[in-house]
Amino acid sequence: MSHHFFNQPSDLMGRFGGDEFIVLTDNFSSEIDLIAKLQSLNTELSGSVSNGNIIIPFSASIGVALTDNNTRDIEQLIINADKAVYDSKKKGKNCYSFYVNH
Repeated sequence: MSHHFFNQPSDLMGRFGGDEFIVLTDNFSSEIDLIAKLQSLNTELSGSVSNGNIIIPFSASIGVALTDNNTRDIEQLIINADKAVYDSKKKGKNCYSFYVNH
């Protein structure tokens, strides 16, 4: 799945807790490239499973926090991404949101 999008040696992926995961990457050439990867990832992370009697749908809520190369505060970056995840969940899930400083 995500290995199609985040497959560079510098990409870092891991479980953050519960059903939350983190991807730290600079593996995109522009915001348009990043959005295309997010849309494809979201499509791959959407679907359903069935045991024959019950169908269980699943999807992802993705939060994105961008930083410039001068900012190195990983804790704040994670907090910002987490805020963006909750924005995605408020929108109805199965989408991505960018953190916007209000």
